Amino acid sequence: MTDQPTTEGTGARPVTGRNDHEPTSTAGTGLDQELTAALQGLLDASTRSAASGPAPVGAGDPVPGTAGADAVIAHRGRVVARAQAGYATLFAADGALLPAADRRALPLAPVFDLASLTKILTTVTALVQVDAGVLDLDRPVTDALPEFAVDRAHHQVTARHLLTHTSGLPPVLRLWEVPGTREDRARLVLGTGLRSEPGASHAYSCVGFMVLGLLLEHLTARDLPTLLRDTVTGPLAMSSTGYDPSGAGESVVPTEYQSAPDRGLVRGVVHDEAAWSLGGSGNAGAFGTAPDLIRFAAALRPDRPGLLREDSLALLRRDVLPAAERDRVGYGQALGMRLGDATFMGTADPAVIGHTGFTGTSLVIDTEADLTVVLLTNRVQPDRSAFDAGPLRRAVTGLARRHLAQA
Repeated sequence: MTDQPTTEGTGARPVTGRNDHEPTSTAGTGLDQELTAALQGLLDASTRSAASGPAPVGAGDPVPGTAGADAVIAHRGRVVARAQAGYATLFAADGALLPAADRRALPLAPVFDLASLTKILTTVTALVQVDAGVLDLDRPVTDALPEFAVDRAHHQVTARHLLTHTSGLPPVLRLWEVPGTREDRARLVLGTGLRSEPGASHAYSCVGFMVLGLLLEHLTARDLPTLLRDTVTGPLAMSSTGYDPSGAGESVVPTEYQSAPDRGLVRGVVHDEAAWSLGGSGNAGAFGTAPDLIRFAAALRPDRPGLLREDSLALLRRDVLPAAERDRVGYGQALGMRLGDATFMGTADPAVIGHTGFTGTSLVIDTEADLTVVLLTNRVQPDRSAFDAGPLRRAVTGLARRHLAQA
């Protein structure tokens, strides 16, 4: 592959791996000791299971577990529990456990590849532009990006379709197999055919968020990493979140050993191959910490207009799918956010919103209980086929909701 993108020249400053604006409630005296102990127990059990032997690479269905995990629970904007466990690096490429001297424990302030949690960051970045009058959710994308006008159906696609996975675009593109420059790959993204009529059905699409990122770049004349920093992470003092984690040094948690494309142990660059190939993509590519995501979630509370207007905040919680489509998909869909997805939330309650990331990350917000649960893992270490973070996601969210109900 030639001319792979870098973060140089994007204007986005490296993240640091530490946040000088941590909420005071993260201090030990602000934590719920019972909840924290139970949370620590869940993370310990999951990481110990993964470390009990060689990783089951290519052995069939992934098994519950993860090499490392970091979790934070907040209620009404105040952190009430925090736990960490496991390793940043635990396995060799073939799945064998590394010698004890070669293993690297999870750092105290780990910076994770957020994977598709980037989509939520991109969503809020887009809504900031809606509030500013720059982006019209219902204007055809082709009005701004004529190269997206592949056929008549493409003229119907709007930003709202992209944000709700109803554009008809396919799930993924194998961009890492496309030689050339970022512009060459962007042209391929914008020239992608639709698989269904816009608005007709829901189909999760990373490509849709790639198009959205390119649209935002065109409308604002800024690359997406800079736009995210200037309009979202900067105003929220999320100093450990961004597209370039080079400033975080050893705090960056590695993900997978990749052979196709051949990247070895992926660390400090995005795990998602297509996002890596495009560079500064709207679907994946951001790195961050659990405390930063707690801060981000607090800014999305309905009583906290500031970053977004109240009507824009409501779009993150409003299901756009008809009942029959919601039943088919298995969850509701708002702009960027899933609603009541029991596969990782442990509940089908539509008041519970959030998203996951392929690397083993998740953000869950119970909007009625004002409860936020962040779980960051490196479950793709050493290989995506080995471990499943789903049981841990459900257990952590279930623990938080039960504890709150009993309090």
